[in-house]
Amino acid sequence: MRAHLCAVVSALVAGSACGKQPPPQAAQAEPLVQLLELPISLRHGGQVGADAAKIEIGGTELRLDGRAVMSLNEGSVPAAERSADELPRLRDALKAGPARRLAAIRMHGATPWSTTVLVLASVKAAGLSEVAFEVRKGRSTQTGWLHLSRFRVEPASDAFPRFEGAAARLWDEMLTAWPEAHAACRRSHFVDCSPAPTATRRGGGLALTLFARGQAIKTEFWRIAPADEPAEPPAPRMIEGVRAPPPEQLEPEPVTQGAFTWRFEAAIEEGLSPVSGAWRPLCGARPCGALVTADAGTMSSRILSLVGAAFPEGAAEPELVFRIPTP
Repeated sequence: MRAHLCAVVSALVAGSACGKQPPPQAAQAEPLVQLLELPISLRHGGQVGADAAKIEIGGTELRLDGRAVMSLNEGSVPAAERSADELPRLRDALKAGPARRLAAIRMHGATPWSTTVLVLASVKAAGLSEVAFEVRKGRSTQTGWLHLSRFRVEPASDAFPRFEGAAARLWDEMLTAWPEAHAACRRSHFVDCSPAPTATRRGGGLALTLFARGQAIKTEFWRIAPADEPAEPPAPRMIEGVRAPPPEQLEPEPVTQGAFTWRFEAAIEEGLSPVSGAWRPLCGARPCGALVTADAGTMSSRILSLVGAAFPEGAAEPELVFRIPTP
């Protein structure tokens, strides 16, 4: 009878031995980040495969593929865990695993920006070329991925980075887009929107930066003068005894820079965000190269939401340079 029961059990439960309990399964680690703690992004249509390197960033720990790599202090990297502009433990753990192309990051939105950029630098140093941040789709509880395949990380510098190819945009293109961009900037939540200039210079490249601090988000842009541009002629000297012309008769100074500043809510506004509307004329159909900066302690959600709003779903993927903030 016992032999008969064993045969029946063996047929129903393949691989198990009669009279023995199956081995207990390993307990799943609690997620470090809950759904409502994820950043919000208006760009969220990226795809992440099962072979991606899965990085989690919480308040007390950083994990890779479910295993703890290093401890964090309220999301910040302890000084002992940092070497130059990388996180050696994370970099080496990524290198020790299988060859992978993409890192999928699930992180708390309040993570200090310095931690996020150091993670990106370590991902690059390990040979992975792409990254995707898990984000909420607007204010909903649905999630997606802010996928970036064209990015690099650079040390702190005052110089604007160099872009090549389609991402290297021209100042004259900004001048054409400026009136529409200014009108969109003022739709809602704006603090200041530079109007299109009446006098400017032509030619040259365009510098575009994305910046966040506290509750404010800002995009700045300026003209990069051509290398062969002649020096500005000196202003004419006034002749003693000759009255200067009134201000209304003077030629206006050429404007070669501008900025659009909003409260953070502009980056997550449903429908057409004013940030999206401002940069759609220039960056909607063609990629833009942009420098992304923030103070070390800025919440990462501020920057990621700004990136998602400036280049929302349907816009061309940007090429981004992340600067490592000074401690």
